[in-house]
Amino acid sequence: MYDSSLMDQDEPYTIRIDNRVIVELPVDWRLDDWPYLEISRTTPREVLDMWLEEIDYAWRRRSYISLTFHPQCIDRGARILVLEKILFEVLKRKAWIPRAIDLAKRVIASTK
Repeated sequence: MYDSSLMDQDEPYTIRIDNRVIVELPVDWRLDDWPYLEISRTTPREVLDMWLEEIDYAWRRRSYISLTFHPQCIDRGARILVLEKILFEVLKRKAWIPRAIDLAKRVIASTK
């Protein structure tokens, strides 16, 4: 079981509740498209530059990063190019892009 409702850490971690292990896959508003593209109206290029720096930092640290894309937000005009360029950069690095359940299983396995 996993959850992504907490924003209290940078890396995934486990929580024990009633003898069950829940993996927290933390998210961060700075890595979410909605606040930038819908609320503050940041340009797609500014968002792309910021996220590419975040990806580079995570890559150098060999750490976790979770970008959040809302279809109704990212799938318009120049914004879809942000997603394409992000995916191109991540695939170029041959980074692992897991489903949440697969990442949760890896986190649990690494804590044993």
